Amino acid sequence: MKNLSILLMCMLVSITAVAQEKTVFSARENTNKYVISIVPQSTAENALRIDIDKRLQNGTTLIIAPRFYLSQSSSTWEDESSSDMIGIGGEIFQKIRVNDLSKPVRAYFAYGILYNFYHVSYTETDWVQSSTIGVNTLVEQENEKFVNINKMGPSLNIGIEFEPIKRFVIDIGAGFGARYAFVSQGDKTYINNHSGILNMGYTGVLPLGVAKLGIVF
Repeated sequence: MKNLSILLMCMLVSITAVAQEKTVFSARENTNKYVISIVPQSTAENALRIDIDKRLQNGTTLIIAPRFYLSQSSSTWEDESSSDMIGIGGEIFQKIRVNDLSKPVRAYFAYGILYNFYHVSYTETDWVQSSTIGVNTLVEQENEKFVNINKMGPSLNIGIEFEPIKRFVIDIGAGFGARYAFVSQGDKTYINNHSGILNMGYTGVLPLGVAKLGIVF
């Protein structure tokens, strides 16, 4: 995992250096400097994501993409009967366009890094011994527990953006990333049951796809 992350970061740095050396990206400054976008498919991760783009004078765009997570479940894993999750995080991207802002369809590549923090409270059923009239039996006992999960990793995307109507931007991209998740507080084995590719405990390489709807200011 560590070697993969280093490889991804080297690729991102190399692509940026080549692009800047050959000046393949647009250097045109646009009078409209900001784009505010929503990402509808982020609901698959129980998240609200808002992207804030700042167009820079050198033809690149700086993107800050905060995320807010919230989910509740009454039927989860094994002895876990219910859980509540809240989280916060986001990504920082740099987008490099390969043609001018005046073009109706603009290609780009973007690279960035993600960090998310999740706080989970859950009710877990434990079996404990109880003595009744001198007879030991096992009885259920519900305990509320907490766990904090951190997830981070680099991302690389390519895509296109276009404006079907003035000041309304559609942005479609795809790529891949690497993620590393770990527990900073609580049961460290918790992420073993929450390690699906869209889950907060996922560690590994994953494909990325994004479709954004934005307004230009």
